[in-house]
Formats: sequence, structure tokens, C-alpha cells
Amino acid sequence: MSEQQKDVASSQQGVLPWWIRVCRWLWKIMAFLGASVILALIVNVASAWLTSPQGKLPADAPLSVLMTHWPISLLVGCCLLLLAALVWAISRWNAPVRETQLPTVQDREPMHNHQLLKPESVAHQLAKTQSNRQKQIALAACRREAGTPIPAIE
Repeated sequence: MSEQQKDVASSQQGVLPWWIRVCRWLWKIMAFLGASVILALIVNVASAWLTSPQGKLPADAPLSVLMTHWPISLLVGCCLLLLAALVWAISRWNAPVRETQLPTVQDREPMHNHQLLKPESVAHQLAKTQSNRQKQIALAACRREAGTPIPAIE
């Protein structure tokens, strides 16, 4: 699954926690910077080797300095690799999906009763009544429930 498909799938599941989003962002930056540093080292070593008159790396070349202090270089390199592995692992996590529950029968009954009192349903009921007097009584009852003033019935 590609990175874009994972982002789309995770966005459909809901909002990811901030620390997972930060790790995903950091992983992209770390991958770019890591590749840039390794490529720069390779180009630097190649250019220093090709331009030296003896055909070997000079003592002041960056790689020679790193090889001279190899314990520090190894420790820093291992720490950076562990940090990259940690960020990579966290960026691959998915947020737990919150399951939404459908309303139960007990929840649906009040919603259905509320729907019956909507103005659209009252207008529909008014259209069904036959006499003018029944329409006025039904309209007065509707206004009483809605809290609007009731006009006098003639």
C-alpha cells in the first residue's frame, strides 16, 4: 500500500493523534536529509580521492576525520539510526477506529416522536383536516406547543 493510500485510509478512519502526524512528517524529512547527507559524503569522498595527487584520501578530508574518531562516529551514527527506526515505527501506527453505534429502538422512539411535531408534519396534518374550525383548533395546538401566542378563534 502506498503512502498516499495509507494517508487516505487513515483520514477516513478519523483524525490521527498529533504525535503520529508529527512522526509521519519527521520521517519524510529524515528520509530526505539522510539521503542528502549520504549522497554528499559519497560525492565528497569521490571528489577528494580523484583530485588528490597521491591517489588516496588526504588527512584533512571529512571521511578521514570520521575514521580517525571512529568510536564517536559509530555512537552518533547508531543513535541516529535508532531515532530513525523509532520515528519510522511510530509513523506506521494507525489510530484506533472509534466504532459508532446505531441508535437502539429506545433511542429511535423519541426521535420519531420529535419528527411528528415538526412544522412540516403539522402542515401535512392541517391539509388533511376538512373543516375550517378543525384547522384553527389544530393550528392553535401547534402554536401552544411551539410557544407562540395563540390568536382568538372566531
